[in-house]
Amino acid sequence: MSSSSQSLMSNGNHGMENGLPSPDLIVFGSIVQDLVSYVERFPKPGESVRGHTFKTFCGGKGANQAVMAARLGTRVSMVGMVGDDLFADENLRSIAQNGVDVSLVQQLAGQTTGTATITVSADGENCIVVSLGANNELGVERAHAVEQAVARARLVLCQQEIDQAGTLTLFRIAKRHGEKEKREKAKTVRLEKEKREKAKTVRLEKEKREKAKTVRLEKEKREKAKTVRLEKEKGVATRRNSQPNVLKLL
Repeated sequence: MSSSSQSLMSNGNHGMENGLPSPDLIVFGSIVQDLVSYVERFPKPGESVRGHTFKTFCGGKGANQAVMAARLGTRVSMVGMVGDDLFADENLRSIAQNGVDVSLVQQLAGQTTGTATITVSADGENCIVVSLGANNELGVERAHAVEQAVARARLVLCQQEIDQAGTLTLFRIAKRHGEKEKREKAKTVRLEKEKREKAKTVRLEKEKREKAKTVRLEKEKREKAKTVRLEKEKGVATRRNSQPNVLKLL
């Protein structure tokens, strides 16, 4: 890990395997601090207007999706980038408190966390300026860096708010591991089928041997019965032949 970045730990709701996250879902996306001003109307170019309320929210399309999925009971790991400012700490704390693993989020030295400056008018319209900051560094290199975690996940989720090359790379990685999983599953099914066929063959062979044994025993039984009958018949004939001839006197 370079001196300009660090990975963060989390108490999020996720599984671990060999010290690495083993989530159901990986969200590869943006983390943005929302700065919201509420006004009666939007200012004209060059004009200043007074806002009546100001609020801050932890946001970003990626972070929002990760939090929603975690609230629904999914084990989620967030892959993202933040700066080394107060907004980073606030967002990471909020994401982790909602049950999302943030150990794959990197904090970049000398960078600012992404911000969205939002103005909301009385009639509900809004005007937004997004400064992505550290999110701009979430690309191809980071996608390759989290490949092991992607291999353990069931799903990956991306948005069009960050570098598209990184998003496409992550999808390719996920697809490659998905194809591997399908091949492994097919292999397992084939082995199970072979196992069942082998068990069936063993059973049939056993039945065949049992049947042959039964036939042999029946044959032996018949032979024995025949022998007994012949011995019996022989004994009767002998007794008949041993009787003396008697001359009956008148």
